[in-house]
Amino acid sequence: MSQKPTIILATSNGVGMGHLARASAVALALKDVANPIIVSMAGGIAEVPAFMGIRCEYIPGRDRMWMSREKWDVYLRDRLLALAEETGAKVLSFDGVVPYPGVIAAKNDKTFAPVSSANANRRSRK
Repeated sequence: MSQKPTIILATSNGVGMGHLARASAVALALKDVANPIIVSMAGGIAEVPAFMGIRCEYIPGRDRMWMSREKWDVYLRDRLLALAEETGAKVLSFDGVVPYPGVIAAKNDKTFAPVSSANANRRSRK
């Protein structure tokens, strides 16, 4: 039997908990076929691992203003790529209103498998 793939589900830190709740629901649905990891800038992430038994990572959001936006985007990219390298993840999914430049830079890295809209449409028809 082949090993389950690792999938990173990244969320932004919105006003509420919607992005994190959705990622948690997706992660639960994936548990039988994949190893989901939730990465979030939402402080509520601290409660998810114990409650759901899913690995989670907290990344302080840019709204913390601990560094300039440009440095934070590089930090975000580097953290996502390091997590992918550490876990062997080949898929990165982002749930947020607008993807941060750091998420786009990580997604464009050769670490993650490319998904074209044509491939996504083909898979959804099966």
